[in-house]
Amino acid sequence: DILSAIKYPVALAPNPVVGYMTKPALVAEICRKYSQVVAVNFAGLDDDGYFIELRSLINREMAYNVPLGGTPNTLALGANGIIGGEFNIIPKTFRRYLDAYESGKYDQAALVYADLKMFSRYVSPWSPAYPRWIKMAMKVLKLPGGEGGPREPYRMPSEDEVKKFTHGLLKLRIPEIDEYARRAGLAIPS
Repeated sequence: DILSAIKYPVALAPNPVVGYMTKPALVAEICRKYSQVVAVNFAGLDDDGYFIELRSLINREMAYNVPLGGTPNTLALGANGIIGGEFNIIPKTFRRYLDAYESGKYDQAALVYADLKMFSRYVSPWSPAYPRWIKMAMKVLKLPGGEGGPREPYRMPSEDEVKKFTHGLLKLRIPEIDEYARRAGLAIPS
């Protein structure tokens, strides 16, 4: 019903992370039936086989956006981009990763991928909901949007938890985070 009423470009998000896996054949059928579907966002995808099957069933040009995990494979298999909440804090690091990968500098891409995975793993205790860790990072790094806190039902963690978060975040030694920390006047551990 919704896609029949919408005439502008949209992306589908099967989102297996919400508890069930939409069958690739159903997603492909929707993509074939509605030409305004121009992308598929694979949030929560941890199965390359799902991505491979869906791509084989869709026989037209589409954008395929995947989560960071497994991108060395999914990019090689035809994914076009990466999705995830981490972009809110370290977009330049993601850009460096894609630029290195796309230019065939796989050794550099691997190093940046490792930084991205360390960051993702570090914030994982506050996932799959992103608002708390994103707001903590914005606040401590003095990034736009860091004022106030997350909307209900989320709440900003205690000051003690924010301090612990900050200490661990700075210990990651990711160049983009270090750059923000210097601008925010934070002492970066050596």
